[in-house]
Amino acid sequence: MIKIQTIAGWSVLGLVCLIFIDGLFAQNVDYTAYELAKLRDAFWNTVTELDMEYSEEFIYGGKKSPKLPMNRWSMDSKRERLIYHEFSMVTAKTSTDKTVADDLMQDGEFIKHDIFFESGFLNSFELKSKNLEEVVKVPKFSSVFEAMKSHPEANIFDSKTESYRMLCPVDFWLMFRRFGMSFESVWTPQKSFASFVGKCDTTAPIKSKNDSGDSIWTFTVRSKSAKENSDKRFIEAVINESKGFFLERVASHSFDGERNGTKQEVITEFIIKGYHEFQKDRFFPKEVVYQYYFAGEKPENFYQKTYRIENVLVNKSVPDTVFDFRFPEHVIVIHHPSIEKNGERFFVTSIWGADNKPQITFDKADNELDKYLIEKYKDRTRNHTHNPTIQVISIVRVILCTLGIILIFLAIFFRSKNKRI
Repeated sequence: MIKIQTIAGWSVLGLVCLIFIDGLFAQNVDYTAYELAKLRDAFWNTVTELDMEYSEEFIYGGKKSPKLPMNRWSMDSKRERLIYHEFSMVTAKTSTDKTVADDLMQDGEFIKHDIFFESGFLNSFELKSKNLEEVVKVPKFSSVFEAMKSHPEANIFDSKTESYRMLCPVDFWLMFRRFGMSFESVWTPQKSFASFVGKCDTTAPIKSKNDSGDSIWTFTVRSKSAKENSDKRFIEAVINESKGFFLERVASHSFDGERNGTKQEVITEFIIKGYHEFQKDRFFPKEVVYQYYFAGEKPENFYQKTYRIENVLVNKSVPDTVFDFRFPEHVIVIHHPSIEKNGERFFVTSIWGADNKPQITFDKADNELDKYLIEKYKDRTRNHTHNPTIQVISIVRVILCTLGIILIFLAIFFRSKNKRI
């Protein structure tokens, strides 16, 4: 009997130990905000190749912009290309008037960006037009003058530009590789989310569930000097542990908005809505919303952009044809940065050839390009004047005009003569 009780006692003790150990390992893991930010950044360190197509929907003042073509962003370890369409117009945070929104939509223009980055150089080609059809397909130009009529912008930079970082989804959308939020109203790109969080004061992350049942962590970020300067600005961050620690929502609360002379809180936020599971337990955003609005108001009545990722391939080989960027023939390309020669600063410029190389380059500070274009224009005018067909047409026009004038005078003469009779 004693033996049985002893065995039973040990069994109970063992069970208690198992429960204790199980509870110890089953308890929630607590993270600091900095640890969560590092886990969020870790995903992007594993991405070496990416190819995705995405669409964009834009609402301003309750008014939807016209539908835009599909965009595409592709990268591998050496190259990066973005073909991006936008509907551009001047907007203001404080304007919610429907009539104002209608006018802005009418005054807006379509822009197509084609940007290619390789070996430290960024090539950028841009077309603008009131008509969407005129920017979708890159036209074929027969001369430099025809190209100039379309007002394309073609540039070569020796590094990535800030404007490119604002356009490229991987650099601009803070859910992706870079983090672009700041305590200011304007975007200040950061090296990473963790580098930003590490410089700030943060609250202890709180764990909860989102509407899909995913485990999420929420914390607040403030500037270290906020208390000293009575700075009320702050950032809310939500990280989704169940989806590979993606930054699911980030909202910047600033207080520089103004309405009727009164300062108001403005919220600027990014939100991920839905994920692609491209491999088991590996995710990529499906829908991303960027918006800003007055606190307590509807975002769609202010400014709202929705990006929908239609197709995505992660860490799979991207075909070389995707990176076949070409400047159109006859386009004038500006090389950046400017250079200085003989005390004068200027931009080197090229007129592009049919083989995707400069046909002629101007690298002196004596207005070489202008002189070249003037001579080209003179040659064009001379050829136009000495063309026999053109000359015949001109003579016929003169004869017809002369006959027309004679007939008018004769009609007036006979009309006045009949009146006298």
